[in-house]
Amino acid sequence: MKAPALRRIAGLASLGVLPFLAFKPTSAPAVSAEEAVLVRQTQELPALLADAERGSLLDFEQALVVIDQALVQDLLRG
Repeated sequence: MKAPALRRIAGLASLGVLPFLAFKPTSAPAVSAEEAVLVRQTQELPALLADAERGSLLDFEQALVVIDQALVQDLLRG
């Protein structure tokens, strides 16, 4: 009588475990923020290279240049 009871318990236990063994995540694992930034930068490199080759990498019509006041004074003195 113990053997059928043990088989029944083992069978019920295996039915409870099977769904967990068959479970496969449907989504890709989470990507770290650093990895996401690196992927995006790598994807944009060809466009940046093309802009650089055309000479339009920087828009000098809207550029801001900041120079330290002490540097300007040294340049004017010397």
